[in-house]
Amino acid sequence: MALELLSVSKSKDSKHRHSKDKFVDFHVPTGLNLLEDTEYASQAAMWGIEGLPELGEIYPIGGAGDRLGLMDSDTGESLPAALLPYCGRSLLEGLMRDLQAREFLHFKIFGKQCITPVAVMTSSVKNNHEHIVAICERLEWFGRGRENFRLFEQPLVPVVNAEDGKWLISESLLPVGKPGGHGAIWKLACDRGVFEWLYCHGRKAMLLLQLI
Repeated sequence: MALELLSVSKSKDSKHRHSKDKFVDFHVPTGLNLLEDTEYASQAAMWGIEGLPELGEIYPIGGAGDRLGLMDSDTGESLPAALLPYCGRSLLEGLMRDLQAREFLHFKIFGKQCITPVAVMTSSVKNNHEHIVAICERLEWFGRGRENFRLFEQPLVPVVNAEDGKWLISESLLPVGKPGGHGAIWKLACDRGVFEWLYCHGRKAMLLLQLI
């Protein structure tokens, strides 16, 4: 949406603009507009619900969420993005409610119950991994059983200063580390056996939610 607004704001004949003596191109991504063919969109949604028993899901929610400024009101502890509150629930709880709704819809339409295996990519930043485990344990793994979850922790990578490109060093003279981002998820999931785990649950495909 932001790129589209940028594209509209430019003159129709101009494809480039100067910024600090550099050429900058704005390429508006093309995507499937589900509003153009509502009949096909409805059919695709039905295919998705029908295929749930063969589908696993991966949630990358190991982000630090520094820009969100989340903080524990009692302890003053900085909190990770996985604890982002929405309608009284954390981000992780919202994801699980959405999944359970789709599973219930599958049950109502096809008369079969399915429990989707969920892999969660966490990290050590701001005790992200511990917070996620605590949520799952407090809610008894959302009534799905511990065996239907696979948590795997992404490594931290060194951080550089955006102004001068120098490494950021902590008070203990160690490099400041932050989660490496979603780009590492494929190799990490392969190395940690996540794909094999999904296959052992009878899954032929997976849905990767690009979250934080």
